[in-house]
Amino acid sequence: PTSAHRKRDPVKAQWRTKKPDADNVAKLICDALNGIAWQDDSQVCVILVTKVQAAQGDAAKTTVTIEQLGEHE
Repeated sequence: PTSAHRKRDPVKAQWRTKKPDADNVAKLICDALNGIAWQDDSQVCVILVTKVQAAQGDAAKTTVTIEQLGEHE
C-alpha cells in the first residue's frame, strides 16, 4: 500500500490480514485452472494458501504449485 511506502524505514514482508480472504483467493485460482490443470476443481484435495504483503521494492506475485497425489493409505 502507498501508505506503507517509506524511504528511510523500508517496510519488510509481513502477513496480510486484509482482503481478499484467503479462501476467496483459493477459489479464484481453482476456478481459473479448470480445464487447464484439472478437468474440474472438485478434483483438488489439498489447498494451502499463504497471504504475505510483499516487502517494499519487491514485486507482487502469486505462486501456484500443483502436485499429483499418490494413492491414499
